[in-house]
Amino acid sequence: MEIIKVENVTYAYKQYESAPLEALKGITLSINEGEFVALVGPNGAGKTTTVRILSGQARADGGTVKLAGRNLT
Repeated sequence: MEIIKVENVTYAYKQYESAPLEALKGITLSINEGEFVALVGPNGAGKTTTVRILSGQARADGGTVKLAGRNLT
């Protein structure tokens, strides 16, 4: 059973004097019950932004996020 399902999620930080900074572009993943998952990557790869969206601290600009079948977007 899928506990977390993320499909084509996008997010951009809106900056005041320049174009938006695209942090996530088309992120797709699914995590099944009982799985352990780690997000790894270099600084600025979008790890923290992804976790903020999954925890409800930030709202995705596009795509869908489902937690235990419940649509968070």
